[in-house]
Amino acid sequence: MKYKCLSAVMMLGGLMGVASAEPVNLKPGQWQYTMTMTLANGGIDPIVETETSCMKAWESKLEPTALAQEFAGGAECEARDVTQTANLVSFKLSCPGEAMDNSEFTMTHQFSSFAMDGKLQIPNGNGGFITADMKVIANNTGACTE
Repeated sequence: MKYKCLSAVMMLGGLMGVASAEPVNLKPGQWQYTMTMTLANGGIDPIVETETSCMKAWESKLEPTALAQEFAGGAECEARDVTQTANLVSFKLSCPGEAMDNSEFTMTHQFSSFAMDGKLQIPNGNGGFITADMKVIANNTGACTE
């Protein structure tokens, strides 16, 4: 699960866009992402991961729905209720049997940074779900080093 969420974060750089045809305009180059996942009922410390990724020019201009779909990180998900206003993008993911099923995300973005908040419903293996909050802070750090 941690890997799937981290993959989603890494895809996020090329991802945040939404239902309108206007792409989210992000700066191509090296990005650093810090993801923090906190379980709603506590019990364990938050999971914090920091990664870097090179965002190509084509990734920085994806349209919102395509970007929301990319956020699924390869899972069999469908982005829905995708909306975009100014520098805010929100969407839901429907991913039957996956960690991000029935998840909701909101991203606030600028050209060289974005912040994202999400509510996740993670299957617990017993037919129920664990609710978690995910926060992502991402910043462009310059030219790609990869």
